[in-house]
Amino acid sequence: MPHVIIIGFGYGKGDAPLTSVGMDIYEMSVWSRNMGFSSVLITDVDRVDAMDNEVISNHQDLLEDTELVKTQGDFTTRLQEALQPHYILNDHLLVYYSGHGVREELILPDQTTYPWLSVRRAIEASVCLDVIFLLDCCHPSSLSLPFLYQIQGDRFFVDETGLHTRKKILLITSAQQDELSLSSANGSLFTRCLISILKKTKEILPYRDLLARLCTNIMETGCGHSQGVAIYASTQPVPVVSPWLLGLTDVEYQDGFLTVRRN
Repeated sequence: MPHVIIIGFGYGKGDAPLTSVGMDIYEMSVWSRNMGFSSVLITDVDRVDAMDNEVISNHQDLLEDTELVKTQGDFTTRLQEALQPHYILNDHLLVYYSGHGVREELILPDQTTYPWLSVRRAIEASVCLDVIFLLDCCHPSSLSLPFLYQIQGDRFFVDETGLHTRKKILLITSAQQDELSLSSANGSLFTRCLISILKKTKEILPYRDLLARLCTNIMETGCGHSQGVAIYASTQPVPVVSPWLLGLTDVEYQDGFLTVRRN
Protein backbone atom coordinates (compact mmCIF):
# COMPACT_ATOMS: atom_id res chain seq x y z
CA MET A 1 0.00 0.00 0.00
CA PRO A 2 1.53 3.36 -1.01
CA HIS A 3 1.78 5.97 1.74
CA VAL A 4 0.87 9.66 1.31
CA ILE A 5 2.09 12.61 3.38
CA ILE A 6 -0.30 15.52 2.81
CA ILE A 7 1.13 18.90 3.87
CA GLY A 8 -1.07 21.99 3.66
CA PHE A 9 -0.70 25.40 5.28
CA GLY A 10 -3.41 28.07 5.13
CA TYR A 11 -1.73 30.58 7.51
CA GLY A 12 -4.93 31.42 9.41
CA LYS A 13 -5.63 35.14 9.49
CA GLY A 14 -2.06 36.19 8.73
CA ASP A 15 -0.86 38.67 6.14
CA ALA A 16 -1.19 36.23 3.25
CA PRO A 17 -3.78 33.52 4.08
CA LEU A 18 -4.51 30.78 1.54
CA THR A 19 -8.20 29.87 1.64
CA SER A 20 -7.60 27.31 -1.13
CA VAL A 21 -5.55 24.98 1.06
CA GLY A 22 -8.51 23.57 2.99
CA MET A 23 -10.06 22.28 -0.23
CA ASP A 24 -6.68 21.10 -1.56
CA ILE A 25 -5.92 18.85 1.41
CA TYR A 26 -9.53 17.62 1.46
CA GLU A 27 -9.43 16.65 -2.23
CA MET A 28 -6.02 15.00 -1.86
CA SER A 29 -7.18 13.08 1.23
CA VAL A 30 -10.32 11.82 -0.51
CA TRP A 31 -8.36 10.81 -3.62
CA SER A 32 -5.75 8.98 -1.49
CA ARG A 33 -8.43 7.08 0.40
CA ASN A 34 -10.25 6.12 -2.80
CA MET A 35 -6.95 4.82 -4.22
CA GLY A 36 -6.49 2.62 -1.17
CA PHE A 37 -3.41 4.56 0.00
CA SER A 38 -2.61 5.22 3.66
CA SER A 39 -2.12 8.89 4.52
CA VAL A 40 -0.91 11.31 7.19
CA LEU A 41 -2.00 14.95 7.33
CA ILE A 42 0.37 17.76 8.38
CA THR A 43 -1.51 21.07 8.49
CA ASP A 44 -2.46 24.24 10.34
CA VAL A 45 -5.97 24.23 8.85
CA ASP A 46 -8.75 23.73 11.40
CA ARG A 47 -11.74 24.31 9.10
CA VAL A 48 -12.66 24.61 5.42
CA ASP A 49 -14.86 27.16 3.70
CA ALA A 50 -17.06 25.43 1.13
CA MET A 51 -20.51 25.71 -0.38
CA ASP A 52 -21.09 21.97 0.01
CA ASN A 53 -22.17 20.99 3.54
CA GLU A 54 -21.04 17.41 2.90
CA VAL A 55 -17.52 18.66 2.14
CA ILE A 56 -17.48 20.70 5.35
CA SER A 57 -18.70 17.72 7.40
CA ASN A 58 -16.20 15.31 5.85
CA HIS A 59 -13.37 17.80 6.22
CA GLN A 60 -14.11 18.27 9.91
CA ASP A 61 -14.05 14.48 10.33
CA LEU A 62 -10.66 14.47 8.61
CA LEU A 63 -9.30 17.10 11.01
CA GLU A 64 -10.70 15.62 14.23
CA ASP A 65 -7.59 13.71 15.24
CA THR A 66 -5.07 16.00 13.55
CA GLU A 67 -2.60 17.86 15.74
CA LEU A 68 -2.18 21.28 14.13
CA VAL A 69 1.26 22.55 13.12
CA LYS A 70 2.25 26.04 14.23
CA THR A 71 6.05 26.15 14.52
CA GLN A 72 9.16 24.75 12.86
CA GLY A 73 9.53 22.31 15.74
CA ASP A 74 5.96 21.09 15.20
CA PHE A 75 6.62 20.52 11.51
CA THR A 76 9.89 18.64 12.07
CA THR A 77 8.24 16.37 14.64
CA ARG A 78 5.20 15.64 12.46
CA LEU A 79 7.38 14.91 9.42
CA GLN A 80 9.56 12.49 11.38
CA GLU A 81 6.45 10.76 12.74
CA ALA A 82 4.96 10.44 9.24
CA LEU A 83 8.12 8.68 8.03
CA GLN A 84 8.13 6.00 10.72
CA PRO A 85 8.37 2.47 9.26
CA HIS A 86 5.01 1.37 10.73
CA TYR A 87 3.26 3.88 8.45
CA ILE A 88 5.10 2.77 5.31
CA LEU A 89 3.94 -0.67 4.20
CA ASN A 90 5.86 -0.78 0.89
CA ASP A 91 8.47 1.22 -1.02
CA HIS A 92 6.09 3.83 -2.49
CA LEU A 93 5.72 7.30 -0.93
CA LEU A 94 3.83 10.36 -2.19
CA VAL A 95 4.54 13.75 -0.61
CA TYR A 96 2.02 16.50 -1.44
CA TYR A 97 2.38 20.18 -0.47
CA SER A 98 -0.02 23.10 -0.79
CA GLY A 99 1.07 26.43 0.68
CA HIS A 100 3.43 29.34 0.13
CA GLY A 101 6.86 28.80 -1.39
CA VAL A 102 10.00 30.87 -1.86
CA ARG A 103 12.31 29.05 -4.25
CA GLU A 104 14.13 26.41 -2.21
CA GLU A 105 12.04 26.80 0.96
CA LEU A 106 8.48 26.31 2.12
CA ILE A 107 6.80 28.82 4.43
CA LEU A 108 5.53 27.51 7.77
CA PRO A 109 2.42 28.79 9.63
CA ASP A 110 4.56 31.00 11.90
CA GLN A 111 6.03 32.65 8.75
CA THR A 112 9.46 31.07 9.22
CA THR A 113 10.95 29.12 6.32
CA TYR A 114 12.03 25.49 6.08
CA PRO A 115 14.49 24.22 3.43
CA TRP A 116 13.05 21.74 0.96
CA LEU A 117 16.45 20.08 0.89
CA SER A 118 15.96 19.21 4.58
CA VAL A 119 12.64 17.55 3.71
CA ARG A 120 14.38 15.63 0.93
CA ARG A 121 17.16 14.52 3.30
CA ALA A 122 14.63 13.28 5.86
CA ILE A 123 12.90 11.20 3.20
CA GLU A 124 16.21 9.88 1.84
CA ALA A 125 16.91 8.58 5.35
CA SER A 126 13.57 6.72 5.43
CA VAL A 127 12.81 3.19 4.24
CA CYS A 128 11.03 4.44 1.09
CA LEU A 129 12.71 3.65 -2.22
CA ASP A 130 10.27 5.19 -4.73
CA VAL A 131 9.19 8.75 -3.88
CA ILE A 132 7.00 11.24 -5.74
CA PHE A 133 6.72 14.89 -4.64
CA LEU A 134 3.84 17.13 -5.75
CA LEU A 135 4.54 20.79 -4.91
CA ASP A 136 1.60 23.16 -5.41
CA CYS A 137 2.98 26.58 -4.56
CA CYS A 138 4.45 29.73 -6.06
CA HIS A 139 8.17 29.63 -6.88
CA PRO A 140 8.46 25.87 -6.21
CA SER A 141 11.74 24.17 -5.39
CA SER A 142 13.55 21.74 -7.68
CA LEU A 143 14.68 19.79 -4.57
CA SER A 144 18.16 20.11 -6.13
CA LEU A 145 17.36 17.07 -8.28
CA PRO A 146 19.85 16.53 -11.10
CA PHE A 147 17.48 15.83 -14.03
CA LEU A 148 14.86 18.10 -15.62
CA TYR A 149 12.29 16.75 -18.05
CA GLN A 150 11.92 18.61 -21.35
CA ILE A 151 8.82 17.94 -23.41
CA GLN A 152 10.87 18.81 -26.51
CA GLY A 153 12.80 15.60 -27.06
CA ASP A 154 10.65 13.74 -24.50
CA ARG A 155 13.54 13.02 -22.15
CA PHE A 156 15.36 14.18 -19.01
CA PHE A 157 18.37 16.47 -19.29
CA VAL A 158 21.10 16.59 -16.67
CA ASP A 159 21.59 19.64 -14.43
CA GLU A 160 25.20 19.59 -13.26
CA THR A 161 24.30 21.58 -10.13
CA GLY A 162 21.84 18.91 -8.92
CA LEU A 163 22.54 16.52 -6.05
CA HIS A 164 22.46 12.82 -6.86
CA THR A 165 20.94 10.16 -4.60
CA ARG A 166 20.38 6.42 -4.63
CA LYS A 167 16.68 6.96 -3.97
CA LYS A 168 14.24 7.07 -6.86
CA ILE A 169 12.72 10.54 -6.52
CA LEU A 170 10.35 12.27 -8.93
CA LEU A 171 9.08 15.84 -8.48
CA ILE A 172 6.14 17.49 -10.25
CA THR A 173 5.70 21.21 -9.56
CA SER A 174 2.68 23.39 -10.25
CA ALA A 175 4.80 26.08 -11.92
CA GLN A 176 8.31 27.00 -12.96
CA GLN A 177 10.61 28.35 -10.24
CA ASP A 178 10.02 31.98 -11.25
CA GLU A 179 6.23 31.65 -11.63
CA LEU A 180 3.12 32.02 -9.49
CA SER A 181 0.50 29.29 -8.98
CA LEU A 182 -3.14 30.31 -9.28
CA SER A 183 -5.67 29.30 -6.62
CA SER A 184 -9.15 30.20 -5.42
CA ALA A 185 -11.41 29.45 -2.45
CA ASN A 186 -12.43 26.28 -4.31
CA GLY A 187 -8.85 25.02 -4.33
CA SER A 188 -5.71 25.31 -6.41
CA LEU A 189 -5.96 24.91 -10.18
CA PHE A 190 -3.01 22.54 -10.30
CA THR A 191 -4.36 20.20 -7.61
CA ARG A 192 -7.86 20.12 -9.09
CA CYS A 193 -6.60 19.47 -12.61
CA LEU A 194 -4.03 16.87 -11.53
CA ILE A 195 -6.50 14.84 -9.48
CA SER A 196 -9.02 14.97 -12.32
CA ILE A 197 -6.41 13.59 -14.75
CA LEU A 198 -5.28 10.85 -12.34
CA LYS A 199 -8.88 9.76 -11.76
CA LYS A 200 -9.64 9.47 -15.47
CA THR A 201 -6.43 7.76 -16.58
CA LYS A 202 -6.51 3.95 -16.76
CA GLU A 203 -3.52 3.50 -19.09
CA ILE A 204 0.21 4.22 -19.00
CA LEU A 205 0.57 8.02 -19.03
CA PRO A 206 3.65 9.57 -20.70
CA TYR A 207 5.01 12.71 -19.06
CA ARG A 208 4.56 14.70 -22.25
CA ASP A 209 0.82 13.86 -22.21
CA LEU A 210 0.54 14.70 -18.51
CA LEU A 211 2.20 18.10 -19.02
CA ALA A 212 0.07 18.88 -22.06
CA ARG A 213 -3.16 17.97 -20.24
CA LEU A 214 -2.21 19.88 -17.09
CA CYS A 215 -1.25 23.06 -18.93
CA THR A 216 -4.38 22.91 -21.11
CA ASN A 217 -6.72 22.21 -18.19
CA ILE A 218 -5.16 24.95 -16.03
CA MET A 219 -5.47 27.47 -18.85
CA GLU A 220 -9.10 26.55 -19.52
CA THR A 221 -10.09 26.46 -15.85
CA GLY A 222 -8.12 29.60 -15.01
CA CYS A 223 -9.60 31.68 -17.84
CA GLY A 224 -6.36 31.88 -19.81
CA HIS A 225 -3.90 31.76 -16.90
CA SER A 226 -0.73 29.87 -17.86
CA GLN A 227 1.64 27.96 -15.54
CA GLY A 228 4.72 26.07 -16.71
CA VAL A 229 4.36 22.75 -14.88
CA ALA A 230 7.79 21.14 -14.39
CA ILE A 231 9.09 17.61 -13.73
CA TYR A 232 12.42 16.77 -12.06
CA ALA A 233 14.01 13.42 -11.20
CA SER A 234 16.93 11.86 -9.34
CA THR A 235 17.64 9.49 -12.25
CA GLN A 236 16.73 9.26 -15.92
CA PRO A 237 13.54 7.18 -15.62
CA VAL A 238 11.26 5.86 -18.36
CA PRO A 239 9.36 9.07 -19.28
CA VAL A 240 5.97 7.88 -18.01
CA VAL A 241 4.07 8.50 -14.78
CA SER A 242 4.79 5.79 -12.18
CA PRO A 243 2.05 3.16 -12.63
CA TRP A 244 1.30 2.95 -8.89
CA LEU A 245 0.24 6.63 -8.87
CA LEU A 246 -2.49 5.68 -11.35
CA GLY A 247 -3.47 2.55 -9.47
CA LEU A 248 -2.00 0.33 -12.19
CA THR A 249 -0.46 -2.77 -10.65
CA ASP A 250 -0.54 -5.19 -13.61
CA VAL A 251 2.11 -3.72 -15.91
CA GLU A 252 4.90 -5.20 -18.00
CA TYR A 253 7.72 -4.12 -20.31
CA GLN A 254 7.21 -4.77 -24.01
CA ASP A 255 9.87 -3.66 -26.52
CA GLY A 256 11.26 -1.17 -24.00
CA PHE A 257 7.84 0.32 -23.15
CA LEU A 258 5.57 -0.05 -20.14
CA THR A 259 2.14 -1.47 -20.99
CA VAL A 260 -0.88 -2.57 -18.98
CA ARG A 261 -1.14 -6.35 -19.08
CA ARG A 262 -4.51 -7.57 -20.34
CA ASN A 263 -6.06 -10.91 -19.46
